[in-house]
Amino acid sequence: MVRKEFSLPWPSRRRSSEFWRISCLNEVSGERFRFNMTGYFDHLDLASLSNTTVVREIVERDQRASQVPGIVSRITELAGLVSSLNSPGVTDDSRAVVVYAPGRIEVLGKHTDYAGGSSLTCAVNHSFVFVAVVSDEPGVRMQDMVLSSSDFLPYENTQDTVRSSWLSYPASVVERFVVNFKSPDKGISLAFSNTIPRASGMSSSSALIVGIYLCMAALAEPELTPGFAEHLLTGADLADYLGSVENGYDFKGLVGRAGVGTQGGAQDHTAVLFSEMGKLGYFGYRPLRRLGSVALPDDSVFIIGSSGVRARKSQGARELYNNAVALATESLSRWNQATGTRFETLGDLVSDSGFSLGQFREVMTDVELSQAKALTRRMRHFYEETESIIPSAIQALRTGNVEQFGLEVDRSQELTDSLLGNLVPETRFLAKSARKLGVLASSAFGAGFGGSVWALAPRQDADRIMREWMADYGQSFPDRIRHARFFVDPTGPGAFVMGSAADTLLLQPKF
Repeated sequence: MVRKEFSLPWPSRRRSSEFWRISCLNEVSGERFRFNMTGYFDHLDLASLSNTTVVREIVERDQRASQVPGIVSRITELAGLVSSLNSPGVTDDSRAVVVYAPGRIEVLGKHTDYAGGSSLTCAVNHSFVFVAVVSDEPGVRMQDMVLSSSDFLPYENTQDTVRSSWLSYPASVVERFVVNFKSPDKGISLAFSNTIPRASGMSSSSALIVGIYLCMAALAEPELTPGFAEHLLTGADLADYLGSVENGYDFKGLVGRAGVGTQGGAQDHTAVLFSEMGKLGYFGYRPLRRLGSVALPDDSVFIIGSSGVRARKSQGARELYNNAVALATESLSRWNQATGTRFETLGDLVSDSGFSLGQFREVMTDVELSQAKALTRRMRHFYEETESIIPSAIQALRTGNVEQFGLEVDRSQELTDSLLGNLVPETRFLAKSARKLGVLASSAFGAGFGGSVWALAPRQDADRIMREWMADYGQSFPDRIRHARFFVDPTGPGAFVMGSAADTLLLQPKF
């Protein structure tokens, strides 16, 4: 039983946390926790998060958290793990936050974001969950519950401590945070669990970056620094900034660092942060803007086939990924030089009334033949995906023409293979196999050169199709099936934080 008492706001350093709040006393455990009337929890402590009854009460009252299966047990297990780290200064009364960062599906929009194109994306239930508290260590201590590994990233000389490829992602966040905002007065001790298959194309790396940043932002309050106040004003700024953390670029006046070595954009971070359950988000990039959303067909669900071919953006696939970026950059540069224009992105160029693919081919006549062919293929893929396929797919969904949506997705898959060239035999087979099994649509997604394939299927048939899909793949690729994963994954909410004001963290539903 929970007794509710309305009370006045308590003092807070946060500029935007002046809300009427509810103070709740759990009469079973005696634990007290507080939440504001907007549904975003403004104060939590480690003891509360270790208590299943209290956490269940908190989750039931949060619109987004209540949509995430199994989150209660994940939170309480992580809180116990944080307590066991015995970090200096951490007690049961330590201020704590819960951060949720989901994986994402790129439904359409392959390699378009960094070139100023658009995409259709959604979040899924496979996700990271973090529990973080303040500590007296001058850095970030992390415990991976799944891998049972622990690492410490000091605020000073962070990159010097990196010993593994995956650690370069949180290290990039910590380094940029200290350089762009401040070295926090307190340390942070956190534990996380992850259900996103790593190197699967579901953006586990970007979700990790988002999650680590939100843990630091919620506890270290960067919004009180000039760098944040001047340069991070909207949710779009936040997503673009986190994209720059990963690629190492400057963002406005916030200087860059090494990043992880990939030269991508902000699509993944945008999807992780701002997805809505049951909808595909339609976003344009450079500049980042929300173009709208479209509902998925009723009673449909995604099935994911992760091929077992690992596409590590920080290792083997990085050079191939960056080559696609380089071709897009050179295509734009060649056009501007030949025509005397100053378009900043391919998106600006292809949306101009004076552009046509025929004219682009004419510009390429002075380029060495093999390079001209590569640039023309890259330009055609971007143009078809952004200007034709995505708008047609959206229209098909809005009018209930699911068959036409599937055909547009088929066309995207075909052009990705023939023009972009980032498929491997396994992902090529998986999309064809899913379509033969009767799914509504199917495509490879993510950076490519490995990774996963999504299939959209009627909910009542999803489990059967998943089993048949996996069996078909195992017969054709017996050496891969041991590392492959197949699962049904409904859409879910975007990232959220419990224990800090969402508006302060720029997690607004609108840009």
